[in-house]
Amino acid sequence: MSGFRPAHMFAELSNDNRPATKAQELCTMKQLEDEISKVKSGYKREIQVSSSAEFRVNTDRARVMFYLFSSKNSAAESKNSVNRRLDYLLQTLKNHNVKETDITVSKHLEKQESFFAYTVQVNADFSDMSKQSEACNFLVEKLGDSIKLSAPTFYHSPAKLQSSRTQLGLKAVQNTTQKASEIAKLLNCQLGQPVLIKETEHEQYEESTNFQPLDGLTVRPSPTIILMKATYMITYELLPITRKS
Repeated sequence: MSGFRPAHMFAELSNDNRPATKAQELCTMKQLEDEISKVKSGYKREIQVSSSAEFRVNTDRARVMFYLFSSKNSAAESKNSVNRRLDYLLQTLKNHNVKETDITVSKHLEKQESFFAYTVQVNADFSDMSKQSEACNFLVEKLGDSIKLSAPTFYHSPAKLQSSRTQLGLKAVQNTTQKASEIAKLLNCQLGQPVLIKETEHEQYEESTNFQPLDGLTVRPSPTIILMKATYMITYELLPITRKS
């Protein structure tokens, strides 16, 4: 039982001179017997520790909307004009590593007085921010005014958020275990198995940033950073340090 000190029991004599009742005597004896039994049976000692971890999660996706438009005397002419540019747009997106599953195309034909207006909107989700910038600049350079595009909208994919939450939890548990181990050493004990692991707090919010236009230039939306914080409480067994004889 190296590392454990003998249990000390203290009793206080009441100033009341009245004799204790039989029930009080039995209750006191029962408590003493329970304490002695715990000591003799190697009563487990435990330590409860909590610690936190924080992550800053950057956006991993960017969505850009492209608009193609044509107005001709016939519907066929209007469609042909747009479809040529649409094929060029889709090939450019493919060349910049945008998957087909990350592209949506919507088409709208409208009769306006004596001509037909044909509009195509393409939404593309980029997973590579540098490719997104290259593709947009390339299309504007090649197609000029015949294509319109939105500023990129940055966001976090569900897979990215889930992966970050998992890593955050593991880091919080690691920090808690390290903290508990250091406390156990101070108590001249060693850390045993975890008895209870519980997440007591989880926070997630966006980091706000203010943007100001510079020299009349248009400032595009910036990637949003999500701040995550998790706190875990873990109960461990405290074991005596076993020394080799």
